[in-house]
Amino acid sequence: FLYSAVSAAVYVNVADAMQNDISSGNIATSLVRPLNYPLQVLSSALGSSFIWAFFTAIPLTLIVALFMHASFAAYNAVLLIVELAIGCAIYALVNFIVGLSAVYLTEADGVLGVVNPIITVLGGGVAPLSLLPVPINGIAMLLPFQMLGYTEVVTMLGTIGQAQRYG
Repeated sequence: FLYSAVSAAVYVNVADAMQNDISSGNIATSLVRPLNYPLQVLSSALGSSFIWAFFTAIPLTLIVALFMHASFAAYNAVLLIVELAIGCAIYALVNFIVGLSAVYLTEADGVLGVVNPIITVLGGGVAPLSLLPVPINGIAMLLPFQMLGYTEVVTMLGTIGQAQRYG
């Protein structure tokens, strides 16, 4: 349940905007403008991401806190904000790379359909990474996808280890 709240908070959908611009031909006019196209798409996606997080992630977290009697450690709040910012950046970069595939594929939905489940599994959305078999856990801990859900959830619950907290 907390993974849903965190994934809603870090979700930055850059690929759809890029796909729409490429398939409609608006990318040409966007590239001619004196604005940086990646920053333009990112800022637009971050705006919708903040709205999505405000109306989804915060209520889900409050539901968990009130009805499931979860106690969140207040001293981890700063660390959680930093982790959420890093998670947004990672998700935006992955989506940007997928959006760039729309240049060749015209539609990036198929690539997103493959990438998003992989991110969910390796980000701890199916099962906590600590419960996965050791080889898969080792691989998942080396990849940045743990910052898209698992690390934030264990930080919220206060069960993050010292090794994960500082490096």
